Amino acid sequence: MQVEWLYRLARTLHYQGPSTQDILRTSLSLTCTALEVKQACIITFDDLGELKDAFLLGTNVEDEQELWHKLLTQGLVGFVQHGQRTVNIRNISSDPRWPRLPGNWTGSAVGVPIIYHSTLLGALVLLNSKVDFFTDDVVEFLEEAAGLIAAAYDNARNMEQIKAETESRQQYYLDLQREISENTRLEMLRRDLASMTYHDLRGLMQNIYASLVGLEPYVRENRTGISLQRLAAQSTRQMTRMVKGLLDIDRLEQGSAVINKRRTKLEGMVDELMELVAPTASEADQELTCELVEPLPNVQIDPDMITRVVVNLIENAIKHTPEKGRVMLRVSVEDEMVYFRVNDTGPGIPENHQKEIFDKYYRIKHADAPNGVGLGLAFCRLAVEAHGGKIWVDNLPEGGASFIFTLPLEPVAAPEPTQV
Repeated sequence: MQVEWLYRLARTLHYQGPSTQDILRTSLSLTCTALEVKQACIITFDDLGELKDAFLLGTNVEDEQELWHKLLTQGLVGFVQHGQRTVNIRNISSDPRWPRLPGNWTGSAVGVPIIYHSTLLGALVLLNSKVDFFTDDVVEFLEEAAGLIAAAYDNARNMEQIKAETESRQQYYLDLQREISENTRLEMLRRDLASMTYHDLRGLMQNIYASLVGLEPYVRENRTGISLQRLAAQSTRQMTRMVKGLLDIDRLEQGSAVINKRRTKLEGMVDELMELVAPTASEADQELTCELVEPLPNVQIDPDMITRVVVNLIENAIKHTPEKGRVMLRVSVEDEMVYFRVNDTGPGIPENHQKEIFDKYYRIKHADAPNGVGLGLAFCRLAVEAHGGKIWVDNLPEGGASFIFTLPLEPVAAPEPTQV
């Protein structure tokens, strides 16, 4: 049961938004639910070791203010912080490490450090009315959970820092836009892109690391181990496609030709890319289907690049489609062109955004918008245009969006790429 909760915690933190407070709240809630503990606290420290954030869970938090104040300032948390190790008080009635409090307090308590790369980030404190509730197995579970929490919290903390720095730089660029040359402005944007890309890659690698840490003891003939391994593999595939996409964006913007074109069987290419995105749709609890309108000819394309275009469009549709929704890929030949359509049952794209969403860094801003930098659709446009095709988006009459791109049946001279 504890192994399943570790997997659930790892999966939830993997898809959690980049907010440190959300990470802490979610971690405390899931950990306490797993152990059926009703009194707990998760805290973090700043760089000077001072208390930064604290989230409490209790039967009556207002009445327990004195308890938590003493635990945070002179009790269990202090022992965890100074020793940077787990402190297990099996009987709070007789253990001198438990602070003196009014009333008859009975039961047990445990404090677990949240450490990432030898740096103490915070502590997790849990209480229970039963003596010796926190057995060795429970403590082992809490320490493994603390490792997952530490990786996710550190990633979210760095995301917030990068976001703040990026917003500050963007405002700075807007203020100086009239005073700097176009070449200088583009160079600054490239530097920002490198910074954001590094952080995105770093976040994916941390997810892989956290998953593999949880996987190691259970990988042999264990369903949970297999699930964690798939989570790590999924992040690795995402990272690989991101790097390739960024390299291709830079190359295509410079007007380089698509150099890996070859005669490609569309049916085989579509089968392979559907296998790539199937786990993502399953994880999002969505129905993913594919329709091939035969006969489909062989075409002269770069299959890896076009695969990444379709995968980007499908994953983008999955992100914007609610649970129990549908995403469909349809491939057909019409008017001497191959048509790829990715339809979803999401909210659709407002008409005033339907052209701009293919520009680099452009994102539709609303409360429920998924996280991203705004490069996926820009890559799709550049890749399709480099093949002599076109890409656009329409809204479906029944609701949802339809992303469409075309590829010519016969090789044509690719148009000059437009700057984004």
